[in-house]
Amino acid sequence: MVLLTPAIDVDKGAVTDHVNAGLWDRADPFGAFTVISPAELRSMAAARARYAAERFGTALQEARAHHDRRGLVPGSAGNEARWRAEAATQLRAVHDTHDELQRHSNQHRSPVTYSAVHTVESLLQRLTADYRRTNRRPSAQNADRFKEPA
Repeated sequence: MVLLTPAIDVDKGAVTDHVNAGLWDRADPFGAFTVISPAELRSMAAARARYAAERFGTALQEARAHHDRRGLVPGSAGNEARWRAEAATQLRAVHDTHDELQRHSNQHRSPVTYSAVHTVESLLQRLTADYRRTNRRPSAQNADRFKEPA
């Protein structure tokens, strides 16, 4: 199996964009695309998930910091919400990577695939738990406990 990926850092929707942009190199058997193996593809997917996990961690730290400053610094609530949204976006990226790897692992079983799926699955479970813990709201029962008596 050969997977073609662009060798340059320009966003293109498909090989057609590569050809239409005049970037196809007829002297190169793959037209100036970089050839990678399925194992490399899975490793790159796992690395992409780890990178998203790092951004997720940063976003949660920022959200917590802004949460702690609520009421003290104007705009903290809005900043907290934006950082929580960024954390959710990064969590979704890890989830999508997991789903993609899972699909590939069902089609092409190998030790590399199994390792990549297992790594991303563990990462996804940890991030999901962190996200839920950070977004936990006090229950109504606990809120009543903190109300001042009338």
